[in-house]
Amino acid sequence: FSWIYAFVIVCRNALYNHGLYQTHHVKKSIGIGNLSMGGTGKTPLTVYLSNWLIENKNNVFILSRGYKRTTSGEIEVQLHHQSHEVGDEPLMYKRRMKDIIRVLVAKNRWTGSQKARSYDPEAFVLFDDIFQHRIVQVDFSIVTTPYNDLFVDDYILPAGRLREPKSNIKRAHCILITRCPDEMTTNKKLEIE
Repeated sequence: FSWIYAFVIVCRNALYNHGLYQTHHVKKSIGIGNLSMGGTGKTPLTVYLSNWLIENKNNVFILSRGYKRTTSGEIEVQLHHQSHEVGDEPLMYKRRMKDIIRVLVAKNRWTGSQKARSYDPEAFVLFDDIFQHRIVQVDFSIVTTPYNDLFVDDYILPAGRLREPKSNIKRAHCILITRCPDEMTTNKKLEIE
């Protein structure tokens, strides 16, 4: 089943790579994603990057799908929303950073980014969990993988937790190793590299 799943993903990516499926570039954008299912540290990284951009005098939108929400369309997250309306993580972003940030949920990341641009054409857009959504092309793509569960040691679904083949990491601009211990030897760093 993993081989069948991988074949489908490879074919889909080939259609994007050869321009048969259209992609849309979003300027001033950072994509945060992973190859693996489950927690890899995307949420803390999104919070960190948002704060860093704001401290450096940028307006920021976080754009998320709003996983498991009961609503549809593009919605700007407000403090009064409930998690079932907009999703757990988008609501957490909004409640944590209040009015210094704007959070949008949209199943279609391209139309969501267009809505963000209509509000503020110069804002940075941080895409949460975007790596597999090829319709959007970001300026800078970060893939997270945890120190104790690196994607290189995993297998494609359903045998493992990878959403796509390891070779697709080439699309990322940066691989960020999360949950690293405070002390790491030079040899261990080299091994991970």
